Amino acid sequence: MHRRSFAALVGAFALAGALAAAAPADTVPQGGGADNIVVSSTHTDGTFVARARTLVTQTSGTTVASSNIADASAAGCTSCHATAVAVQAVVFSGSPRYYTPGNAATATNSDCLYCGTYAYAWQYLVQVDAPFTLSPAAEQRVADLRSKIDETADSVVPATIDDDQLLDLELNGLTAQLRETVDAAVSSSGTHEIGPPVVRASIQRG
Repeated sequence: MHRRSFAALVGAFALAGALAAAAPADTVPQGGGADNIVVSSTHTDGTFVARARTLVTQTSGTTVASSNIADASAAGCTSCHATAVAVQAVVFSGSPRYYTPGNAATATNSDCLYCGTYAYAWQYLVQVDAPFTLSPAAEQRVADLRSKIDETADSVVPATIDDDQLLDLELNGLTAQLRETVDAAVSSSGTHEIGPPVVRASIQRG
């Protein structure tokens, strides 16, 4: 069954650029934070491929343009499954002129029998009043959560709606803990949030 077209992924990759296009190209600064792009695909009968990446990044300057993309696809196979999980927290300081972060998930089955795909993209955006760096304790906590997110993606095959819902439940719990970790790190660093943080979540099933 083909639930999501590849065009949706292309649109996701182009999101930040399209939003910035309102300004002349030579006036938009480059950079603006690291991208987090996770692609998981399978074309072989009976296979399960899982990819996950968790990234916490800090940036400053006139541009915030980090993209967080999860794409899972299965094509031309039987009983094949793929999971893609992209989790990103971006802490940025100052008052950027160009604000074009993007978050998208895409799950696609094509010419498949008994296939299942699952894509989870979660992005957390926090603006602070001064440059910020994670403490060693916070780095370790992020590393622990990264391992748990990887294990979750690897351990649940998205074969049924119940499997997908279990992934939703476990990943939502882990990303909530990541948000708490980032908030605590910001608070303990002596910096202060400017306005409310932004959470973006996209979940797709194929």
